[in-house]
Order: sequence, then C-alpha cells, then structure tokens
Amino acid sequence: NLTIRYGYLTNYNGGTGIYVSGTSTLNLTSCIVERNHRYYNESDGRYDGGAIQVYSLTTGNVNIDKCQIQYNSDLGGSSNGGGGIHCTMVNSNSGTLYITNSTINNNTSTRAAALFGSYPRIKVSNTTICYNSGQSAFYTYSFSGSYLAYVYLTNVTIAYNTVGSGGYGLYTWGTADGSLTPKG
Repeated sequence: NLTIRYGYLTNYNGGTGIYVSGTSTLNLTSCIVERNHRYYNESDGRYDGGAIQVYSLTTGNVNIDKCQIQYNSDLGGSSNGGGGIHCTMVNSNSGTLYITNSTINNNTSTRAAALFGSYPRIKVSNTTICYNSGQSAFYTYSFSGSYLAYVYLTNVTIAYNTVGSGGYGLYTWGTADGSLTPKG
C-alpha cells in the first residue's frame, strides 16, 4: 500500500506524482495517487500528466491494479491532457500501460480529465472512470500510420463525467486498433 499525493509542478514535464520512461517497469498495487497538480501552458501535448506520466516506454510495462487515481489536475493551457494519467508512446514496439480493478475519478484537465493517450498502448479492464472534468474523460489519438493508438477496454464503466461542448466520455481520433468489450 502506497499513497502519493500533493505533488505540484509548473514546468514542462508532467507526471507530478509518478514519471515512468525508457525501459522501466512499474507495478502499482493497492495504491492511492491523489491531489497532484501540474500547471503549465502546454503547447505540445506529449509531456502532460497531473498525477502519472508514462512516456516512451521502449520495453517495460506499467501495471496499475486495485488503485485509486483521484483529485489530480493538469491545467494552464488549451492542449493540456491527462489530469489522472498521460500515456505517450512513440514506438510501435513500446511497452503497455495496464489498468485493472481500479478507479480513476475526480480528475481535471483541459482535454482528457482521466486518461490521455498519444500513440498509446493501453489495456483497461474492470475499472471505473467517473466524475472527471474536461473536454473528454478518456482521449486517445494517433497522427501517423506508422504508430497506431492501441486501446483495449474490457468491463470498463465511463460515467458521470463532466465534458465540455463537443466532449465525450471516450474519444479516439486518428489511426487506431482496439476493442471495446461491453459489460454483461
């Protein structure tokens, strides 16, 4: 059991609570990551993340299981994304972000309040994404045909999020591969 809270950044890189990159592997189990805040006028979008930044994993994985990611923010510019988690992968053979049996709630950001992914490799299961506030709760994109956005959701609830005009609970844009498996 681990609690990470009260981080505050006003500079370029995100991940106020946790920053993971390169060949790292991180396993978080039964953790609370809360009240971490980043305030920066982001124009790029690759280095965001109020609580957790997963950036360019080349071989490692991030495993988040039975965790609460809550009350985090990434604000200050129109491109900020990922109040809870920001995941950017820049290689088609990147590691993967796994989120299981967790809750991502009450996070705030300009674009993606709970989870933002650019060229991500994300697998989410048995998780609730709720009460987040931003343009979208969960936002992923890929600009290039070389690097796809891989997003797999199984038994995930996305509900009670406050999204802006034209916003969505789940928004994917660009070239992607993935699946949505409904509850039932």
